[in-house]
Amino acid sequence: MERQLIAETSLVGLRPTGTGGRRIFECWEQIDNHLRRKSAADLADLFAEPVVQTSTNIAWFAPEGDLRRFRDLDSDEQKALRSALSEQLSRLDKEIQLLRSSGDAGARLLAEMMELAQQVPGAVEDILYSINRRPILISWSMELEEATTRRQPLKEFVRDMPARKPADPAVEVGPEPSPDESKSPAPEETVNEEPEAVPVAEIPPAMPPPLSVVAPVVAKAHRIVMTHPFRWWWLLWGLFAVILAVILYLLLRCSSWSITPGYFCPVFHRLDAEDLVAESLSNEISALEGDILTTKSCAELRALHKELEQRRSEAGAVKGDLTISLTWNSEVDLDLEVKCPNGQMIDFQHPEACGGHL
Repeated sequence: MERQLIAETSLVGLRPTGTGGRRIFECWEQIDNHLRRKSAADLADLFAEPVVQTSTNIAWFAPEGDLRRFRDLDSDEQKALRSALSEQLSRLDKEIQLLRSSGDAGARLLAEMMELAQQVPGAVEDILYSINRRPILISWSMELEEATTRRQPLKEFVRDMPARKPADPAVEVGPEPSPDESKSPAPEETVNEEPEAVPVAEIPPAMPPPLSVVAPVVAKAHRIVMTHPFRWWWLLWGLFAVILAVILYLLLRCSSWSITPGYFCPVFHRLDAEDLVAESLSNEISALEGDILTTKSCAELRALHKELEQRRSEAGAVKGDLTISLTWNSEVDLDLEVKCPNGQMIDFQHPEACGGHL
């Protein structure tokens, strides 16, 4: 379902309601899924989806449609939206009562969540929106930090708002029936008294109409299983304990001083000095055998040696206890470098070093 951003709000100055160790707005998905399973998608859409942006900011999303603020609607549209909100709250109360009467603890917990979800901070007009002429709420399950007693702002809103409209025209047209200037004080007293008396007389008849159109509710409550969050860190402790046990086993059963090596101990081949010398000699023999297979004939070797002696003589080279020569048969320029045991180098830049001469 495509969703649109309604508004972004801050938690500064607000206190989220909660139960069972969780904040109610964090249980939006559980409430939404239950209402949709009960074929009450309009009730599910009443609560905007909260998406936590930071530790103090929340973005509220709702299904796409014609989004308008309650304060931007005209009087007829506001009245229709309040009527729709009243009808939805009545159906929601029926569902809450049904869940509370269930013998399942999870169902009763969900009923408490939906009851606390109806808490809103401040004026309802500021958090009520209309999408395709259907009411939707943001900042639900919130209350002001300084609030000391829990109210029912939504129910007060749908109950009190219709009663205020008849009082407004009385204030405006009240003075007209008194053309006699000598009786002008009387209408003023009537105007001041009438707004206080009318709401009290109109409150009782305001609720029955929404109740008369309540949709039938299925008598059987849906079973809800509440699960605790998986504590994944226990897996890490368990893995650490297994690794530690394996290390201790290898130390006790597979060490050199163990009397009875374990069955699963790895096999280690010990190499002493003689084995190292034997391995080195074996490698040299293999290298010499490879040289023998590729060595040229004696005549060819004598010819190469004679050519080397001739080239050294032409270059004016002398022989020492250790003579190193480099020959090549191309026009490239090659240089001979020898590193002495003391770290010095004999090359074209340092022709003499460590008793040697280039």
